[in-house]
Amino acid sequence: MARNEQKWTDQRPAKKHKSSSRESPRSCTPETNESHLGDEEQGPSHTSPKKGRPIGKKKEKDRRGKNLVAHGENLYMEAMENMWLKREKAEELREIRKKERNDQRLAVETRKLELKQEVDNRKLDLKQRELQLKQRQDDEKVMNMDLSSLSERQQIFYKTMQDQIIARLGGGAL
Repeated sequence: MARNEQKWTDQRPAKKHKSSSRESPRSCTPETNESHLGDEEQGPSHTSPKKGRPIGKKKEKDRRGKNLVAHGENLYMEAMENMWLKREKAEELREIRKKERNDQRLAVETRKLELKQEVDNRKLDLKQRELQLKQRQDDEKVMNMDLSSLSERQQIFYKTMQDQIIARLGGGAL
């Protein structure tokens, strides 16, 4: 079997014989304690590849138990960190989308205002043209008026109007 191989015989401590089953380990005489200390100092032989005593079952179980708790805590912490990272990324994405929507909304509103301003300007230009056309028609009517059939006062009035029209249009005196 494997227990008789050199690897295990080098590391296996020599068996200690009890002197009596009724004695407690503390009731040993100082001489026996010294003999035990001498055995422990020798330890495993120097031919073994490993130095020191192998881990016992209880210590190994304790170590595994601590690692499981630590590993479980690590998994929990990693999961929480991942969740927070995902949440932060999602929040950033929401903020980016919200900003994009606001930018689009602002662009649409700006475009609407520009179009409204353009329409208002066109309406204003149209009214000005209509007023100019009406003024021109009125001026033409005054200029084409036959003054011979009118009374003297009406003739003076229309003659003054004609002079004003000519001055406004930049023409010279008649």
